[in-house]
Amino acid sequence: MPRPALSTNVIEAARKKLAALPPPTPAAHSVRQAVEILKAEITALREQGYTLTQVAEHLNNAGIPVANSTLRNYTAAQTPPRRKRGKNAPRPDVRKAPAPAKSKIASPPPATERPKTSSTKIGGSVSRSGRFTPDQDTTDL
Repeated sequence: MPRPALSTNVIEAARKKLAALPPPTPAAHSVRQAVEILKAEITALREQGYTLTQVAEHLNNAGIPVANSTLRNYTAAQTPPRRKRGKNAPRPDVRKAPAPAKSKIASPPPATERPKTSSTKIGGSVSRSGRFTPDQDTTDL
């Protein structure tokens, strides 16, 4: 069976009706939601001097079953959860030591050509490049 085609007017009328709908109200709330809704009243009672145990007793008598420790957890200031760090990740509370200042090492003086030195034991000279050049034979012994 073919479906009827809908006109633009029908669609726009439906859009306006959907936009005008109020937000739904849930039929039941969790204990956490109930404490969240009553947070301002609980805070006011705490400022007046009531203990969490007394507030929890009053909530239990009103039909909201909650322990004082649960109430403390639910009304505590929300802090962001701690992120787990990887095995080798640095701890966020530890600062790295500053890198040592780089000192300038004095460069050696410019190379000058050394004169060839002669060795009295071998009978030759060794140049700066490490090459050995023998001396002429002599009659001195």
